[in-house]
Amino acid sequence: PPSAGGGAAAAAAAKSVEEAVVQMRESNAGNAKLAVSYLKFFVNKIKQDPNAGKLNKQNSTVRKIIEVEGGSEFLRLAGFQNEEHVFVYKPPEDLKEREAKLNKLLDLLNNFETVEVPPPPTPPPPAAAAAAA
Repeated sequence: PPSAGGGAAAAAAAKSVEEAVVQMRESNAGNAKLAVSYLKFFVNKIKQDPNAGKLNKQNSTVRKIIEVEGGSEFLRLAGFQNEEHVFVYKPPEDLKEREAKLNKLLDLLNNFETVEVPPPPTPPPPAAAAAAA
């Protein structure tokens, strides 16, 4: 099983929250649906109280999240800092930005079954890149 410290070594580090959600959905480890319901609970809690974002890794609920592939990645990409014994939520300073980010996280979790990884942005044609240089 993945260690509580680093998460699953098998899965490549997710680059986006969407990617982390897809990893969780496809995870063979842990119970992804349970992890998602716990994540929804924590995100809702943080929406009401930004100071509530301290998750103890020894907590059974938090362990259920991080034993699922993509769980630790989701927390990291959602704005949680991975410290020795806890994940600490570091909210964006801007309240609108914080609200938008938390709403996006909830939206992704609510649509857990259907989330797709967005395609990478199309690089600009070489001429545009040369003009910008």
